[in-house]
Amino acid sequence: MFTNRNVSKKMWITICKQTLANRQVKAAFWRLMSAFLMAIKQHLKYQGVDNELKKLLLYREQCLGLQYVTNMQLKVTQRIGGYLTKQYTQKHVDSLQFAFLNRLLDQLVECLSRCERLLAAPMPKAYSIHLQHLLLLYCLALPFQMVKDFQWWTIPVVRIVSFGLFGVEAIGLEIENPFGYDANDFPLNRLCKKLHNDTEE
Repeated sequence: MFTNRNVSKKMWITICKQTLANRQVKAAFWRLMSAFLMAIKQHLKYQGVDNELKKLLLYREQCLGLQYVTNMQLKVTQRIGGYLTKQYTQKHVDSLQFAFLNRLLDQLVECLSRCERLLAAPMPKAYSIHLQHLLLLYCLALPFQMVKDFQWWTIPVVRIVSFGLFGVEAIGLEIENPFGYDANDFPLNRLCKKLHNDTEE
């Protein structure tokens, strides 16, 4: 989100456009930054292209065909990169500005790759099953080890220890995929909406 805002700001400030038509073209490419984040959200949540993103892609011909590509996120960065290259060849940005904007685009792709790595590396099913069995065996054997010292206090102590251990295991399963629809997952819908509103403002 930080890099997305930086790219949007630098594009709007750096690329100087005098005519209304040129400003509208710049705005169309600039709005693709919001489309990029929404496309990442839908990719991470395994969604299709929703109406909100379709509305965003209706700005001029720069967005044509984007909703039909396999990897919309990368295609958006390619379109923005092509626009920046055109501005550089037309001398609307200098070499330093062009290099800086391209570096920011590279950071966006890097962020996408990191999110995909998180998504594609879930906890192995065999590991989680083995961990549950191990915890269960440990908690079942625990009273026999404690009853001599704690006597009747063994019951509440074992309950507390079991609650803590199984709680940690449940938390591990909960945070396995931070991009889902659970209450503790990243609020991607809210973040996308906020970024889009900030960009439009």
